[in-house]
Amino acid sequence: AELSYRKAIEIKPDFAEAHANLGNILKDLGKSKEAELSYQKAIEIKPDFAEAYYLTSLIFSKSKKYKEALFQIDEALKHDPNNHLYQGEKKRIELLLSLD
Repeated sequence: AELSYRKAIEIKPDFAEAHANLGNILKDLGKSKEAELSYQKAIEIKPDFAEAYYLTSLIFSKSKKYKEALFQIDEALKHDPNNHLYQGEKKRIELLLSLD
């Protein structure tokens, strides 16, 4: 699957969703830094791509970079304010920040 997304990106470099999906695969493979770069590329291409901000927040949260995670989830909510998943993630990050 990783190669398929890399090929799709090679054919259409401005395909934000392909970058995000590649990020998901890389995250699942334990390649967090590469996944983060893929999500950031998706955001660069499509600045209102709420899901890519959310996915980036998960990477930061897993690395215990809660302030960065909070910034990313706030960006996701800016573009999709009624998303309950993002709202719940924000509460989770805020709780982790308060315990840190």
